[in-house]
Amino acid sequence: VAETFSTDQALLISEPVSFRLHQAQEVQSVKIEQAIGEICAEMVVPYPPGIPLVYAGEIISDAAVTHLLKLRIAGARFQGSSDPSLQTIRVRKRK
Repeated sequence: VAETFSTDQALLISEPVSFRLHQAQEVQSVKIEQAIGEICAEMVVPYPPGIPLVYAGEIISDAAVTHLLKLRIAGARFQGSSDPSLQTIRVRKRK
């Protein structure tokens, strides 16, 4: 029996994540709204649900920023982030 997925279920499937596996030597904090396209320098774990949403080395996507902003507005707490209020996020400095 073939299963069909609703649009809501399709949104639960994650997209491939682009990583650059190296230590960020120089980092800076930027406003979360300005982080799209930057390389994240820290892991961001919103609680709830307590699952990492952004990893160090990941290129921060528009979708990730939108999701983080929604969680921030909803009152989520952020662990792993240097700014627990998630006003800013640490990213690798561009050369």
